[in-house]
Amino acid sequence: MLPNRSESSIRVKAHRLGLGKSEETISKQNSEGMFGEDNPAYIDGNGYAPYPIEFQKIKSKIRKRDNYECQLCGINEKECKQNLHIHHVDYDKNNCLLNNLIGLCSSCHLTTNLSRRFWEITLSNILLKRSIE
Repeated sequence: MLPNRSESSIRVKAHRLGLGKSEETISKQNSEGMFGEDNPAYIDGNGYAPYPIEFQKIKSKIRKRDNYECQLCGINEKECKQNLHIHHVDYDKNNCLLNNLIGLCSSCHLTTNLSRRFWEITLSNILLKRSIE
């Protein structure tokens, strides 16, 4: 079950302030060992590969389709004071099909960097459910 909007707003604010992180965690995240292949979220080294031109053209359509709300926590772009991130559900930057793209706030987008298979299934189900309704 997804948190309600007030809970998610608190979570987003706490995340931005760095609350709930120990000094050890912050130090670990800032250390040299968290970059590249030493990072537990490292997959294939393509993280800095450029996005295709078509992706730049379609991002605003995805935000509009998703009603300018994060599809996980429900926070609105105006509330988080930044554009939604457009996430590739299958983590393939070249797959710019509408059913592979979803709008997420920055906080929720960060959570999708770990447990990728879980997020592929979860986000695919959100998009599938919405297409059926």
